[in-house]
Amino acid sequence: MYEEQKDLHTSIDQNIDSIDSPEARLILEERTKSFAQIEEVEDVGDYQEYICFRLGDKELYGIAYPYLSEIVESTRLTFVPMTPDFIAGVINLRSKIVPVIDLKKFFHLTTTTKSDSYWVVIVHEGARMLGMLVDEVLNNNRYAVKKLSPALPSKNVSNLEYVQGIYEGKITVLNISALLNDAILRKMNEGVSR
Repeated sequence: MYEEQKDLHTSIDQNIDSIDSPEARLILEERTKSFAQIEEVEDVGDYQEYICFRLGDKELYGIAYPYLSEIVESTRLTFVPMTPDFIAGVINLRSKIVPVIDLKKFFHLTTTTKSDSYWVVIVHEGARMLGMLVDEVLNNNRYAVKKLSPALPSKNVSNLEYVQGIYEGKITVLNISALLNDAILRKMNEGVSR
């Protein structure tokens, strides 16, 4: 596109020299200047589709679509004794037992609202599956991978190794691969897949 614009400018410059009318010459010169000011589109690289959801009062998180299996509305969780407090339990998903974590507890989020309704977002990588409790599924969107900001320690984001980055300063995009490879979660996954 840039080369085409350059050729156009050269052609216009050559034609301006052959115009006798001062008014026509002025108009063409102004047009040439305006074409020269066309901004080049910033190349932000690859885009990734993601699902956006809310945890707690207003914390927004995202999961890239390649890891997303499905989203299940409030389902019966079976408690598993002697597990860390962030393990919400397991669910039976079409005869497959899937461990479920409470992301608010996992990320140490404090919340002032209590709700009995929730969603379970099922993610996978290879044969590993994991369910994650979320308060509300909001939408899907896409982000430019190069535009993700690194996560910094704050009261809203902990366990930074499980964060791929922050999009637009407000959506924490999770690193699902790191989550699924967490030692405790891997043991849970291996235990329920037998």
